[in-house]
Amino acid sequence: MAKQRVLITGITGQDGSYLAEHLLDLGYEVWGLLRRTSLDPTQRITALLSPKRRINLIYGNVRDSGSLRSALEESKPDEIYNLAAQSDVDISFKCPDETMETNFFGLGRLVEQAIRFNPDVRIYQASTSEMFGNSPPPQSEQTPFAPVSPYGLSKVLAHEHFVELYRQKHNLFICSGLFFNHLHAVASIL
Repeated sequence: MAKQRVLITGITGQDGSYLAEHLLDLGYEVWGLLRRTSLDPTQRITALLSPKRRINLIYGNVRDSGSLRSALEESKPDEIYNLAAQSDVDISFKCPDETMETNFFGLGRLVEQAIRFNPDVRIYQASTSEMFGNSPPPQSEQTPFAPVSPYGLSKVLAHEHFVELYRQKHNLFICSGLFFNHLHAVASIL
């Protein structure tokens, strides 16, 4: 039986590196989309690049349809974990266009290209508690979204326009998980 193949965007971030390690432990064939930077982006995944535990890295960017197309052709994923994001709330106010390009349009590009190569692909979208804005805790699936930053808004739009729409109208297996910042959890306890 062939190994399940996964593509992780944002593989060099904290969550992406932990996810890659976990999936390798489960026997997956892991591919990672690596955005070119002037610094070494592989610091968090260096141990996972050994010949014994090999991650296949592909240069690309969710802001570029051509590179996504190439990455999907090469990786042929059964599952995609989209962790790529401009995830700094403060930066989202300074660079709202970049935030929207990456977080909203980036998911759209990824989904559109992915279903061309494999209509049965399963996609996970990393979402955020920032989608709830200042709504009082605890939040649940019934809590209305009320973002208060470009970052939160970009994630709400990605959820509504790509996760919900493609799941309902196109019968695509796509889901999202809402990450909560650990600092916010500690602050709410104190």
